[in-house]
Amino acid sequence: RETLPWLLLVEFGQKARVAYNVDSFGHNAMLPQIMKKSGLDYYVFMRPMPHEKELPERMFWWEADDGSRLLTYRLPITYGTPGGDLTEHVKRCLAEIKPEFDELMCFYGVGNHGGGPTRASIASIQRLQADPDFPARTHTQDRLHAVLDKSAANSGDCRQGERHQLVVRLHDLPDRLTRH
Repeated sequence: RETLPWLLLVEFGQKARVAYNVDSFGHNAMLPQIMKKSGLDYYVFMRPMPHEKELPERMFWWEADDGSRLLTYRLPITYGTPGGDLTEHVKRCLAEIKPEFDELMCFYGVGNHGGGPTRASIASIQRLQADPDFPARTHTQDRLHAVLDKSAANSGDCRQGERHQLVVRLHDLPDRLTRH
C-alpha cells in the first residue's frame, strides 16, 4: 500500500501527496481510507463530470465511513487537448473560476487519458505567461495544495452527514462527501 509514494520519493526525491484518478467512472467509497493510509492527502478526479453528478463544490472533503478524509478537487473541464495552441482551452478553464475559490488546475495533454504536452503546447503556455494582460499564471501543484490547505483551514470544521455518490450509477455504493 505504501509502494508508490515511497518509490516516487526514492526515484524523484519527493513523496506523492496527491492521488489522481481523472477518468474513472466510479470511485469506491473507501478510497479516502486507502489513500490516507498510503500517505496521500489529496484526490483529483474529473468523472463524474457536472452533467453526470452534481456535487456541493469543486473542492470538498471526501470522507470514508471510518472518518478518513481527503481534500478532493474535481477538474473544471476535460484534460485532453490538441497538440498546438492552448489559449482557448486555458480561457475555457478560466471561465470556470468561481468567486468563492479563484484557484484551479487546468490540465492539458495530447491523447485520450491525458497523454503528454507537446513542444507547441508548452510554447503556448509560455506565451500566455509572458503576456502581462493574461489573467492567469502557472504555479506548481504544491502551491495549489498550499492554497487548498489554507482554504480548508479557514473554513472551519466540515459539515458532517451529507451523503452523495461519487459514481455514475453503475452501482449504488454510498460515499459521504462533506463540505469544507
